[in-house]
Amino acid sequence: MGQEGPSVRVVVGADAELAREGVIRCLAEADGVEVVSAVRDLGHLPAYVRGHDADVLLVAPSPERAEDPNLVGRLVEELRQAGSNAPVVVLGYRSDAAIARRALHAGASGYVLVWQSVRDLVEALQLAVRGRLYISARLGVEIARIDEDDHDGLTEREVEVARLAALGYSNSQIGQELFLSTRTIESHRSNLTRKLGVEDRRGLVSWAIEHQMIP
Repeated sequence: MGQEGPSVRVVVGADAELAREGVIRCLAEADGVEVVSAVRDLGHLPAYVRGHDADVLLVAPSPERAEDPNLVGRLVEELRQAGSNAPVVVLGYRSDAAIARRALHAGASGYVLVWQSVRDLVEALQLAVRGRLYISARLGVEIARIDEDDHDGLTEREVEVARLAALGYSNSQIGQELFLSTRTIESHRSNLTRKLGVEDRRGLVSWAIEHQMIP
């Protein structure tokens, strides 16, 4: 790639062995970056980075763990507590603007999808070291739309379900109100839990009040 200057030193943390080894091989053939170490479990990353001098941390949570809305924020906080100020770039499996937005808002310096090019990944790592954010143009547009709506990536139907649930309606009552089956409402409630990170009505009430949906 013709990158001049010293290589960016990268520590890779990935739950899946194939993902970890694949990233290491791709970066080994790229100019401008150097993988100095790899971690098998993201949970061990905060303790591991104490003994490794990295410019940037590349984390690739499994698809299941990536659904945790608090994962990146918790990881960034633990890394800072461990004394690491290295920026964090997330390698994601899903082109989900809500997940990417949460990662960036939680302190990640970049969000790269697994099917993007190695060149894109290297660019994200290099930008992170320079204190700049990286997001693909497509996801950037989708995130901007979310920020404009200020509904945390919820669909119009999910917003209405969240409002009624916050008001104390049961799933069957919400279904009757919106002319939908209880099973469909349960699916919307599951999406709300994933996207907002709230497990109960109390969390939905707080979210609805914050967004001025209920008094």
